[in-house]
Amino acid sequence: MDRPLMYELKSVRFKFKESEKFAFPKIFNSKSRPVEEIKEFELGPLDLKIYRGKFTSILGRSGSGKTTLLSLLGLLRQEDEGEIIITLEDGGQKHTRQLWLNQQELELFRARQIGFALQRGELLPYLTVLENAMVVANFLDIDRKAARDKVLALSEELYKEEKGQDLLEKVLNSKPGNVSQGQYQRGAIVRALANNPIVVLADEPTGNLDEHTGDVAMKTLKNAIRHSRENNQKETTVVVVTHDIKLAIAHAEEIIVLKNGQVVGQCSRQGDATWAVAGKEKALKQEKLQETILGIL
Repeated sequence: MDRPLMYELKSVRFKFKESEKFAFPKIFNSKSRPVEEIKEFELGPLDLKIYRGKFTSILGRSGSGKTTLLSLLGLLRQEDEGEIIITLEDGGQKHTRQLWLNQQELELFRARQIGFALQRGELLPYLTVLENAMVVANFLDIDRKAARDKVLALSEELYKEEKGQDLLEKVLNSKPGNVSQGQYQRGAIVRALANNPIVVLADEPTGNLDEHTGDVAMKTLKNAIRHSRENNQKETTVVVVTHDIKLAIAHAEEIIVLKNGQVVGQCSRQGDATWAVAGKEKALKQEKLQETILGIL
């Protein structure tokens, strides 16, 4: 029996225009920091399947196209060629090109179904860390108490090093500019998970965290999948972009390896310590998988 899909990409291409500027959606955007792409780069053609209810890592070196692919999955950019099919909350499917035809429908879809934990966090500077985590709930006018309870539970899990309720409250009630990079990054993860999205897209979510806190963050993302299964909710899919091979192998169920805009490797976890690798007959142990990925990159 085929596993249910979250995304299917068919012959997808995307090319940067020279000096293209790209701003995140208003709900997530800090006006002072658009992202500027200053080189020409082509992603694809990509033929990919990302499975629903799985933790998928996209691995690659800087400039390989990881963040670009994530922005296509998050409907922050539109593909130039090919098609991306996404699974809806009700289990139906839709071509993303249809969503791009109506800007209001597109923004509501992103807010309701996708949680973003971006590389720069993109927390709104004039709101507190807690208010940032509540942005989507306020935008959608959903149950504020339930959303706040979820945010506080996630915060207690992610801010374990801030021992004591007083210190945790101080972080949550501070503006993003007044907390550490690690606290800022964790605030972005809390916001991404707060609305129980059907898909969570995280770009280097552990980049500003130490090894221990990074491991806690990845486990929190994994727990989002487990909680959705246990509570019979829409099954959450997590896609994490990272350059950290060890972290990806430790936590992911599926790994996609990118190089120069192309998929050069795909791996699926078969057990706690073995992986199936596309193009190889025998499953690999974790240690051998790391060597194989390094060889590809």
